[in-house]
Amino acid sequence: MMSNTKFLKFPNNKYGSIIFPPGFAGNHLRWLLFLDSKFDSTDLCKNTIQDKLDFIQTKIYTQERSWWNWLDFEWRYRVSLDQHIEICHANFDWEQTSNKELYLTTDDQDLPFYHYYHFNLGLNNKTPEQYKQNIAEWVKEFEFVKTQINRFPSKKISACDSLFKNTLSEEFYKDIVDFYKFDNNYPAAQEVQQFYFNCRVASINEFCSYFLGDVFKQHLGSLQHSTNLYSNL
Repeated sequence: MMSNTKFLKFPNNKYGSIIFPPGFAGNHLRWLLFLDSKFDSTDLCKNTIQDKLDFIQTKIYTQERSWWNWLDFEWRYRVSLDQHIEICHANFDWEQTSNKELYLTTDDQDLPFYHYYHFNLGLNNKTPEQYKQNIAEWVKEFEFVKTQINRFPSKKISACDSLFKNTLSEEFYKDIVDFYKFDNNYPAAQEVQQFYFNCRVASINEFCSYFLGDVFKQHLGSLQHSTNLYSNL
């Protein structure tokens, strides 16, 4: 599973990278770190906590964000953010580096699966079974890596489960900001966590309403009718 292949677009980014399989809420974690004054993206907003909170609430976790456009929001501003902390889904290089590398894993594999499934039904060209198997292999790999991690001070492994909850774990958050040598802005981070949680719950509710609703049933009926027509040709 592991290789020495680098996939980072900005290998000289200021503070390092967050590495995780799709669905592990790493993009959200980066918005929590965005609150730090060292994360100076003045092309997006002024470098104050309040301005950053306003930006995240009005540009990222908005009422317009839902299951069908979640990934579009996910990719907005990525180039600017990547130059500070880059997001990567596959980057294994266990040589000691100057840049920080945070690897996300999970104690509850259903959390990332159902989160990702609700806004990307194709699961990046995988069946649900294949995606779950990939997660299981990732988690198993890092159970072993944890036993070796002390040899690599620039690397860290953390379970992402707190990112899916209404209340952000203070211990988890402190552990991450200490790793990047950022300030502890927990009250503001909890506000962002609430923005994210509310947005995600609304998105999931809209997803369920759509697929249980009459419009989808009409589409399903039309597809079944078309299939019957084709089979009779």
